[in-house]
Amino acid sequence: MREKAANTTFWSDEMQATKREAIKRLFTEPEHSLLNIALEYDSIDLKTLQTFEVGLIEKWGFDWLLFPYMTGAQLYRRENGGKVICNLPGSKPNKSFFCIPEQPIQSQLIIAKSPREAMSLHQLLGEKANIIALCAGEVPSLSTEQEEYLRLNFSNIPSTYVFLDTDTPQAVETSMSLTVNIHKIMKNKSFVVDNHSISEGNYKDISDAFRNGESTDYLSQVMQNAKMPAVQNQIDVACVPSDENTSLLPKSIYDKLPKLLNRLCSLIDKDHKKDIFLLSALVVISAHLKNVILEHDDKWYTPDFYMLIIARAASGKGFANKAKGLGRSLDDYLSNFRNDHSFVNPNSTDNKGNFSDVNGPRGLYLPANSSDRALYDSLNENGGKGIIFESEIDTLLKANTQDWGNFTDLLRKAFHHEDLSISRKTDFFTVKNPALSMLLTGTHDQFRNLFRNTENGFYSRFSIYTFNSPPVWQSQRPTDKGRQLNKEIESSSSKLFDLYSLLSRREEKLAVLYTNKQWDLLDNKFEIIFNTQVNQDSDVLQSCLKRAGTTALRISTILTILRLFEKDPSAIERKEFISGNDDDLETALKIIQISIEHSSYLLFTELQSNDLKASEVKIQTILNNLPGRFTTAEALGVGFEVGYSERSIKRKLNDLIDKKKIIKVAHGVYEKVDDRSHLKMVS
Repeated sequence: MREKAANTTFWSDEMQATKREAIKRLFTEPEHSLLNIALEYDSIDLKTLQTFEVGLIEKWGFDWLLFPYMTGAQLYRRENGGKVICNLPGSKPNKSFFCIPEQPIQSQLIIAKSPREAMSLHQLLGEKANIIALCAGEVPSLSTEQEEYLRLNFSNIPSTYVFLDTDTPQAVETSMSLTVNIHKIMKNKSFVVDNHSISEGNYKDISDAFRNGESTDYLSQVMQNAKMPAVQNQIDVACVPSDENTSLLPKSIYDKLPKLLNRLCSLIDKDHKKDIFLLSALVVISAHLKNVILEHDDKWYTPDFYMLIIARAASGKGFANKAKGLGRSLDDYLSNFRNDHSFVNPNSTDNKGNFSDVNGPRGLYLPANSSDRALYDSLNENGGKGIIFESEIDTLLKANTQDWGNFTDLLRKAFHHEDLSISRKTDFFTVKNPALSMLLTGTHDQFRNLFRNTENGFYSRFSIYTFNSPPVWQSQRPTDKGRQLNKEIESSSSKLFDLYSLLSRREEKLAVLYTNKQWDLLDNKFEIIFNTQVNQDSDVLQSCLKRAGTTALRISTILTILRLFEKDPSAIERKEFISGNDDDLETALKIIQISIEHSSYLLFTELQSNDLKASEVKIQTILNNLPGRFTTAEALGVGFEVGYSERSIKRKLNDLIDKKKIIKVAHGVYEKVDDRSHLKMVS
């Protein structure tokens, strides 16, 4: 590996001699207390210290470990239980990195927050990665000298992982900003490693994990779940998983599920299939929760929600159909009820205000391959409830490509329980407060065809899960767990019907209320996501995030009702309201965070051209409505009209300068390049 000495003035002959003496002392004093501290507290052994040319030095009356780098040296010792770190006088810690001299190029680059973490990581990864460390602390960007060093030494490495703290919103923002800047320098895949989230808040940094006994398996897990801040047109947008490693649901949530779901999921070994089953099961269960409502902002919602699962053909996404079996008992009951009884739907009225006399519910599952009138009728006869559950998005697409079948407006309204009215020559009726659940699975091609328009609000109503399964043969041999799962699904279907029956007997709605503390948890979580993971220039992502807050409460409510039913079935009939469960809210927030990541990933990889085209139209609109010479204030005025914030507009101005569409002629004054070129030609 070639190394550029960004600033070697520190390493005079005298300092070189000091370094050699320090290294020699480390060899001759292997039992020194500082070496024991490095091993016990930082998990760094003697061999690693020697590999990084660490030494022992006496300074200011104390012994220190000396960590040399190209433009200086860091000193480290521990005193009274705390760390003491400083740089030798004359050092320039922000001009270079701490690393192994002349290390061969590997397939990955890791940037650690400190020399100590770099050495700990080296011990686990060995020769699999080049590991370098910041010596000046955690920063959102690098110096010119550091950028040059990366380009010179690591330009051909395909991926970079950034190991900074992520335990506070400010730390997350710093980590993401640095990763975005590294991506722009390296032109490779650059990932944020969120150790704090993966460890469920147990570890502040990777050193905490190593100190607690975590090893290679844990390191592989945090790297597998690392996120890549996508960069489009040099604008950092949502933080999304890589196309190779979309995040799984956290394994810890499965231990905290209500018993019914915990038992079912425990019979599924493959992680993606387990996630798919859980998410699909939640949709099916939501449709069983008749007369359940949750308070949200200025209105009430039911627990029903929309879920979308996207993956390659024959990848296992069809496992969602297993969860469909959970609704079999209720579907059979409703279908038989329709055949055996006359039914008056209290939620539907005709054009004279009288209740419609129809033949009762059609069943739990509503066909997606319907005309829009047929779907209205189905919802009307079902009392406004039901599930659209389709394993192929094409089924819905076929209906929506017909003149008689485009009912996405109905689906958009149903998400927020807006009344659905239909008027024909012969009849008129209204479905009040529809409560529709939906589960769709499909391939990437189907996904792109479903969302040709990302700005009509349909996309943002879905929670999304996507994955890329490895291209390996998957055995189709029956297993004992598979057989047991089928039996448990049948039994659970019967239990869920019992839950539905109890809720149906209620005269009043069962309200699930959330405490101020729980609302603080939700608000804080989404504020962090909004500030760190959502591109504020993307109206689509902002809409996704806002509706994700509603879905998080819906999922939490599903889990809370199911938990109450298992603990005290009679309470389902007797209680006027219940409080949301803390564990269930935390589980829902973890599920939704993954869904937001996956939604962001698909938006910017599958639907990117549409979204960017809309963004470019807005930028051009701003330019078209500005004079040849304009001020920042004028740009703000025009930008506000097309929906940009002040921060976004100022960033757009910088982008337009970079693209040479405008130039800055004075403080707060700009000129369009085309207009300026014209003036020069005239003169």
